Formats: sequence, C-alpha cells, structure tokens
Amino acid sequence: MQIPASFAWVAILCLVLLPTIGGFYFTTKAVELGEASKVQIIETSDPLFATLFAFIFFGDLLGFYGYIGALLIFVGLLTSIKS
Repeated sequence: MQIPASFAWVAILCLVLLPTIGGFYFTTKAVELGEASKVQIIETSDPLFATLFAFIFFGDLLGFYGYIGALLIFVGLLTSIKS
C-alpha cells in the first residue's frame, strides 16, 4: 500500500470539499432562488462540463462511445429545456 505525498493530501482534501460540500451549498442556494426544475437541468449537464474541462486541462480525448454518450446527454438537455 502506497501512502500519498503531502501535496497529494491537499489535492484530495480539495476534491472532497469543493465538489461535494461546495456543490451542495450552491445547489441549495440555486433552488432557493430559482425553480428546482431548471436547477436540475443545469446539474444534469455536469458530465458535459467535466468532459470539456478534461479536454482543456488534461488533453483527454473521447472514444467513439464517449462521443455517442456526450451527444445523447446534450440531446436530452436540449429536449428538457424545450419542453
């Protein structure tokens, strides 16, 4: 078993605090200020933003099925916004 270095602990702590606690806080605030249905549409777009950040910051690329999945998520988001 390998123990992470000291800087890795800071990164792990940031990954725990920012997305989970911070995300919950901002989602709760958004529901208080807006409509829950619209907030959930934005929440559902999380995989698209994660993929975009992976492209920009890490140079990751999607495979064939990744592109199909992204397209289906995007179509679903557009469908839910229109209806």
